[in-house]
Amino acid sequence: MQEFEKLIRELLEEDRVEKAVATSPLDKKNSIKKFELKPFIKDNSIKFQITFYEEKKNFHKNVEKAEAAAEIIMAFGEFKQMVVVSDEYDYQILNNGSGKVKIIKKKKEGKKEIVIAGHNRKKEYLIEDGVPCDFLIELGVMTKEGKVIAAKYDKFRQINRYLEFVRDALKEYSGKKIKVVDFGSGKAYLTFALYYYLVKISGIEAEIYGVDLKKM
Repeated sequence: MQEFEKLIRELLEEDRVEKAVATSPLDKKNSIKKFELKPFIKDNSIKFQITFYEEKKNFHKNVEKAEAAAEIIMAFGEFKQMVVVSDEYDYQILNNGSGKVKIIKKKKEGKKEIVIAGHNRKKEYLIEDGVPCDFLIELGVMTKEGKVIAAKYDKFRQINRYLEFVRDALKEYSGKKIKVVDFGSGKAYLTFALYYYLVKISGIEAEIYGVDLKKM
């Protein structure tokens, strides 16, 4: 059971879970016949919707990431098996009811990026989720279809928040050309974002240089 708990906590912490489904109750008298957990985006952060299926109805509850692992672990104790779908592996976890847990891991053909759907009114970003953006695709933040990859959602938010500061600063700027040197640019997420915003969104001529001591 400790191995199972560790696995679940790691997968959730790294935003690598697409869904988790538990079936076949250990106690046939249990009113809950199936448990399902899926991530979603709300208020610009990853949360989880849990669905409990009864014979004639089902009900939902939403939990924060910190609670999700505990919910899965607690639910699994009531079922004979659970399937966890992640980015790289599908896991089948078997529970014999006496504390012994068997984990069967099946590797996928190629790693699949987990894309999480929105659950509420979409926040309007300067760079939109769902609209392909060339530099974000190249940097692995978006899929080719323009969907933000779950593990990169915090980076996506950071980029847009940074561009909001740039937008506000430009309100005081009346020139037609900007030259920028970015010291400590690292992987240059914000450097590329700045160029994209200045040139492609705002139509300002820009020269931007990224400088970093570390090799890429």
